[in-house]
Amino acid sequence: MHPSDKGYFSADRTLVLKPMEGKKPLNTIGTADPRLFTGENTVHAIMDRQTMLWTIRYQNGLPPPKLRNKYTSFGKLKKAMDEYYKTRNVEIVDVKDSDPR
Repeated sequence: MHPSDKGYFSADRTLVLKPMEGKKPLNTIGTADPRLFTGENTVHAIMDRQTMLWTIRYQNGLPPPKLRNKYTSFGKLKKAMDEYYKTRNVEIVDVKDSDPR
């Protein structure tokens, strides 16, 4: 088990994003989807129970091309998201497990 997996049990985890304090969120064409910060669009980390690989999905739309990969652990997925969103002035502030025990 990866250290980032401690306390999580679900194969569907919601990641809560917010703009970095004092900075404007960016994407490749200018601004990030504001719905990611209001809850109108959510980011999910989904584990395929057959392959045990993790992917990133948006409730509405597609994740950025750099994040359309498969990851061998939730920790590696979160690290990739942290690195990507840091360059976009966005941070992950919470991970919500859809199956808390």
